[in-house]
Amino acid sequence: MKSRFLQPVSLILTLVLLVAAGLRLAYYLERSAQPDFSFPVSDAGFHDYWARGLASGDWTPPPGFPDPEIPSTPFFRPPGYPYFLAGIYRFLSNTYQAPVILQLLMGVWNVWLAFVIGRRWFGDRIALLWAGFMATYWSLVFFEGELLEPPLLVNLTLVFLWSMGRWIERPGFRRGLIAGVVAGLLALTRPNMLAASVGIGLWAGWKLIREADQRRAWLLASVGFATALFALVAVSAVRNYRVSGEAVLITSNAGINLFIGNNDASQGIFNEPPEIAPFGSVYEVPQLLSRLEQKIGHPMGHAEASRYFSGLAVNWISSHPDAFLILMAKKVFLFWGSAIVGNNKADSFERAFSPVLSRLPGSFALMMGLALPGFLLWFRRCPVAGSGDSPWLSGAHPQVRSFVVMSGCFVLFGFLSYWPFFAAERYRLAWLPLVLLFAACGVGAMIGWFRSGQLAPAGLALLAAIAGYAVLAPNWADYQPSEADWYYYRGVGHMSHEQFEQAEAYLRKAWEVRPHHTRTLGTYGLALLQLNRNQEAAARLAEALRADPDRPGYLSRYGIALARLGKNPEAIHVFTRALALTPDAADLYQNLGLALARTGRTKEALAAFDEAVRLDPQPEFLASRGVALQTLHRTEDAVSDFRAALEGDPENLSALNGLAWHYATMPQGEPPQRKEAVALAERACRNTGFKDPSCLDTLAAAYASVGRFTDAIATSQRALELLGHNHPSDAVAEITQRLALYRDGKAFYVELGGSR
Repeated sequence: MKSRFLQPVSLILTLVLLVAAGLRLAYYLERSAQPDFSFPVSDAGFHDYWARGLASGDWTPPPGFPDPEIPSTPFFRPPGYPYFLAGIYRFLSNTYQAPVILQLLMGVWNVWLAFVIGRRWFGDRIALLWAGFMATYWSLVFFEGELLEPPLLVNLTLVFLWSMGRWIERPGFRRGLIAGVVAGLLALTRPNMLAASVGIGLWAGWKLIREADQRRAWLLASVGFATALFALVAVSAVRNYRVSGEAVLITSNAGINLFIGNNDASQGIFNEPPEIAPFGSVYEVPQLLSRLEQKIGHPMGHAEASRYFSGLAVNWISSHPDAFLILMAKKVFLFWGSAIVGNNKADSFERAFSPVLSRLPGSFALMMGLALPGFLLWFRRCPVAGSGDSPWLSGAHPQVRSFVVMSGCFVLFGFLSYWPFFAAERYRLAWLPLVLLFAACGVGAMIGWFRSGQLAPAGLALLAAIAGYAVLAPNWADYQPSEADWYYYRGVGHMSHEQFEQAEAYLRKAWEVRPHHTRTLGTYGLALLQLNRNQEAAARLAEALRADPDRPGYLSRYGIALARLGKNPEAIHVFTRALALTPDAADLYQNLGLALARTGRTKEALAAFDEAVRLDPQPEFLASRGVALQTLHRTEDAVSDFRAALEGDPENLSALNGLAWHYATMPQGEPPQRKEAVALAERACRNTGFKDPSCLDTLAAAYASVGRFTDAIATSQRALELLGHNHPSDAVAEITQRLALYRDGKAFYVELGGSR
């Protein structure tokens, strides 16, 4: 009889697992084609950088991002997921496909794990329903495709439930120890789980009082749990103290997150208050601390900064009690209601525009509505008809009630730890397995009661589910996700791939939907710069700076746009403003030097290039300094910089052109140097498609220096054509004079091998 009963269960489970795998395969094919798949952005990008640093030891930040100083500072974000990701990069593959594939496979494993847990303690029907919900719930699939912590949290939550169920079955030190290890891993992945562990501690204390005959076993289990939890958290605390000398338990971001959730501008979601702006990413934490130190007037560590921001939040709460209570009520509905609150991405539009995710049924509010009768029925001494072969379901079994109470404490205290901060879809994923479990319990109970003709409890359960959904489904928090966010993040993804045409199209759409959004204006301006649409870029960046006048990145981009438009004096002023805010930005000194050089202020330009090279001796900066030195007739120093630049970047245009000019035009040049001048100048011209007048002028001088006057004449004429005879300039006059020499069969030489 038992084997005949098990056969359909196994078939249904197999079907559920195949559905789970099929959905995830389809989503992987969709996800891998998205622009941010190989260039993750925001927190996902930071996790990727952190994990690769751990795996390789190379902590060089991505281009355009400051050094977040991870090895020498306390953890700002939880370390659990980045270390998990680092393990994948180190031992499996360092490709972007590897973690996503593993997480999607973990999603299928989670479906099986839910079935195993559900079957052991709640019966076959509920186990299959729970597995089905886990297989098809959209946000589980979505986050399995992101380099974020929810897939790991969901898996650890399920393992935690298994370990706690085993503890309940037979309490003891070893089983408590195992549960404590999993709780510690949860805390390292999401520190709020420490509060959930406090709830587990209170539940264990209640059991110690209630279970007099097993008090010793429960005490040993509690000691084991606390020992393992403390040991794992201590690893993080010791590491933080060793690298920084600061007492930080796991992360130092609690204060700033509390302030983000409690200030005049707070809406219960992540939005940057003016007191921390500009703060575009976790990479900028050291810069935030530096600004704070300047404001406070003394050095400030991460722990003190967290206390400072906590103080700002507490002061706001105490002075705005009514606004705080309204905000807390709003956060309840943001966390437990129907809103899909984005954080890093526009999650609701990711679902709406996804061919896979948009077809998946269910919503959080619906699952919460179904979970309400599922949670409450276990406190009734009423058998669930057709519950399968689980002896625990012959009524409200005491151990089942213990499991339910434990789960309730876990969820309640976890939520309380999030409540004062801010809400996001990804933050409720750790508790989603329990919500889906109790939704399965509710549906399973209603099916059993209806099938056995127990219409009264079935009707009451259905009414409770409808009431719960009716309360949570409306948009009480008035959360309005912005479609502009979806366009914006798509544009940023294309920017990472240097697909600037596609990026501009998405960012333009984001700007049209939300024309005054500062971050969109700044990023759209950058895309326009990359496409050399400098007038439009300057207009967008000027708008961004009107809203945020002290953002160094926007100032830098605006200065570049002005310089390209020939407005070098204005560009110099903008670059100087930006350097006052970020005095260690080598690229700003480089851009300032170029603008100064174009206005003839060569000595000042050289000083700016010197500073750029001192801060970051990259080839581009060395080559620019070489050009300035050449202009000042410091030929030997210029050649040294050009050589150093070409060692780092053999195709650096300024170095190729500058060194070729030197060897072609110095009066005492040797034949090998003249030949090298031709080779260097030809490389420079090939790299520019023979469309750069300056490079062509250098190539003409190099040809003349080796006696190839016919080639010199043709090349010089091509340079003049590109400059345009209708717009006389110094360059046109100088090239025309050199062309006359070539026609007379003479090479052009400069005293000291100087500049043109």
